[in-house]
Parts: sequence; C-alpha cells; structure tokens
Amino acid sequence: MIGRSIVDPPDTTINASEAVGFRSTADEVLQVEFVRPDAQAGKINCRVADPKRLEHGQAPWAEFRTGYQGHLLADVPPGEFPSICTFAPGNYSFTVKVMDQARPTAEKLGRLGTITVK
Repeated sequence: MIGRSIVDPPDTTINASEAVGFRSTADEVLQVEFVRPDAQAGKINCRVADPKRLEHGQAPWAEFRTGYQGHLLADVPPGEFPSICTFAPGNYSFTVKVMDQARPTAEKLGRLGTITVK
C-alpha cells in the first residue's frame, strides 16, 4: 500500500517465488522508482499481472519502464496498479514520490520502502 505520505509496510521480506504489487491510496499519480541496487537488469522483473484486464490503450501506463538512470519506474494512479514485480534474492529499495509540483517538498522527495528477497 502506498500513498502521499505512507509506504505500508515500509520494509517487507518475501521469498524469490513471490511477487509484489502496489495499491495507491493517493488521489493523484505517484511515481514508484526502484533505486537500489543500481544495476537492476536480471534482478527485477515487472510485468502486467493480467493483460486481459487492461482496456485498449492502457498498456503504456500500466507497466514499469527503465528511467534515464537505468532504474525501473512507474507512474501509479489511484487504486490497484496492474503490474507486479518479482525479484532475484537480494535487497531492494524503492521510493514513492508525489508527481504534483505544488505539493510540499517533503512529499516530493518521496518515501522509502525496502524489499528483502530470500
């Protein structure tokens, strides 16, 4: 669960066979970015959980993409985000940021969450 001021739980531990999904309680778009590890290729795999649930034209916003720093990121609208992510064993960190520039600086800097995969 993510929101303007929450990541719940902020730290989670999963098995490599499990997937992580995001549900936003915010009333605006949030950006989720995996910031650690720096080299993410082959370690994080994100995909649309059920492509049949997408309406025509939704796919571009429904998936994680590689940002300019090589980090996976997605713009998550309110509600359940249709993509899920699986991970190789290791430690991962992600930030959740408010995309609205009118918000207070603390909200724009983002909240940090961590995922430990065994």
